[in-house]
Amino acid sequence: MENLEYTWGAVSGRSHQDAVALGYRGPAGIGFRPEAGDSWLIHFDGGQLTSRLQVGGWFTGLWWSPSGRAFVTHAPGKIHQAHDVPGMMVGVWGLDDTHVYAWGLRGGRSFLLRFDGQRWADMPAPGPERIVAMGGSREDHLVAVGEGGLLARWDGSRWARAPEGGTEPLVTVHVDASDEVWVGGGRGTLIQGSPYGFSAVTRAAAPISGVARWREEVWVATLGPPGLCKLQGTGLDSVKPNLPGLHLVPSETHLLFSNTADVGSTADGVGFRAQGVDALERITAPFAPMW
Repeated sequence: MENLEYTWGAVSGRSHQDAVALGYRGPAGIGFRPEAGDSWLIHFDGGQLTSRLQVGGWFTGLWWSPSGRAFVTHAPGKIHQAHDVPGMMVGVWGLDDTHVYAWGLRGGRSFLLRFDGQRWADMPAPGPERIVAMGGSREDHLVAVGEGGLLARWDGSRWARAPEGGTEPLVTVHVDASDEVWVGGGRGTLIQGSPYGFSAVTRAAAPISGVARWREEVWVATLGPPGLCKLQGTGLDSVKPNLPGLHLVPSETHLLFSNTADVGSTADGVGFRAQGVDALERITAPFAPMW
């Protein structure tokens, strides 16, 4: 459709042929805005892409459960499917279908919800600061990061704040099965954590947007010229400088990624395959803008 711009957002799944991703449309020359744009949930199934959900406004977060259930947060207080929440929804992440966590802002303070497979209920938030991302290895080991250096660990009954977060906005977190934690900051700091505490490992030459431990290596996505990197000792080696601004999702077989232009994956860290925004344009073309 003419006079529209298209961008990809968050992705969740196992590979670029087995995933869901958020897509956005907005006016040409301006791009997507919540008040003048629409959001789409796109399913990647082999070579087929289909629309699963679309709204006028802003889908803010996405998580796809191992059973294939998509959880999507919609800014004006909604978790799809069909759950209304007082407040603005910001994001969602989960361990499985009975441990899903969604967060947002209410009265200028963060709130946190947990889905147990039947209903959503409030649980304690790690602090008043806006939560940006969550990760974890089990229900008694969750990590939340966010604005103002928010870095906190949930032990099943309470949150413990870690001062190592400092004041840098922290935007991405990955926790692996061994409870190792990796956190990336908006000023480029990469933080490593364990059950014993956190420490800064290195500083990227650009803001970090994604981090994942995959195939025994730590992959770091940046918003600048280094693009997609791997941690080598206490430094970052650029692997794909032409892939800046990524979300990273590791699976057993692939490292899945998305940025504004592409949704893709790699099976070996060498070859990368992706779908561009032209695919999003084709899927949404039959539908008039929803603003």
